[in-house]
Amino acid sequence: DFATAIEEFEGDEAFLLEVLEGFFKNVTSQIGIIRHAISEDDAEVVRREAHAIKGGAANLTADDLSAIAFELEKIGSSGALKEAIEVLERLEKAFRCLETYVGTRCNKGLRGSKKWAGRQDCGMDGPMVGWKNVRSGKVRTESRSGIPELT
Repeated sequence: DFATAIEEFEGDEAFLLEVLEGFFKNVTSQIGIIRHAISEDDAEVVRREAHAIKGGAANLTADDLSAIAFELEKIGSSGALKEAIEVLERLEKAFRCLETYVGTRCNKGLRGSKKWAGRQDCGMDGPMVGWKNVRSGKVRTESRSGIPELT
């Protein structure tokens, strides 16, 4: 839940929102890259970008998004992109739901919420967002994908 995410970020709502904003920006770009790679039958790019989305989503405990990205990563690894566009569409839907969920939470009173105003509802419950504390819970650095890594 979002309250846990804030707690994992030591109450720093602004930083959590910055992380999410960077994640959303990166995934938006990565979805476009994947779509182009599918049209070019470039399985390695599909695999690589899906892998990056999977890891970032897992770090934020967006489990539905991470699972779909993993499915797309496996398709890329196989080299057979026949089902890739269908899985990409599911990934996009899960991503929009995550954005909507965060936007809804932010519009209910989180500081810095104006940047999330006007998000459209995707018509289904979005996955829960949170920060998975796998070690100390300290956020130390930011990875290439814009997602903080634990050290």
